[in-house]
Amino acid sequence: IKDGVYRRSWMGISGTTLDMDIAAAGGYNVTRGVLISQVVNNSPAQRAGLRGGDRTVVVNGVQVIVGGDVIVAVNGVPINSIDELLVYMEEKTSPGQTITLNIVRNNQFITVSLTLSTRP
Repeated sequence: IKDGVYRRSWMGISGTTLDMDIAAAGGYNVTRGVLISQVVNNSPAQRAGLRGGDRTVVVNGVQVIVGGDVIVAVNGVPINSIDELLVYMEEKTSPGQTITLNIVRNNQFITVSLTLSTRP
């Protein structure tokens, strides 16, 4: 309000909600979270080393990009869907903040730190 603009946090990914069908088709050992389909070049996500998908499968008649990291928690808060991630980002983060992501990569749980920027 003070500056006349609202700056939203941005990590630079596109993704989808991981469900049981997508998990099975993609070979994931988790069935909830946000499956990262794409990482934007020169984004906070790319700088943090997050990985997008590398192949396409058909799940229930819809093409889905799989093979990417799966976000399962942010700052210790479980994330079950893309909607939950978007709400968390909107309500709990701000540009410049460093967040901790719990992700699944190649069926291994790892932790990644990511410093958010302002959404372009």
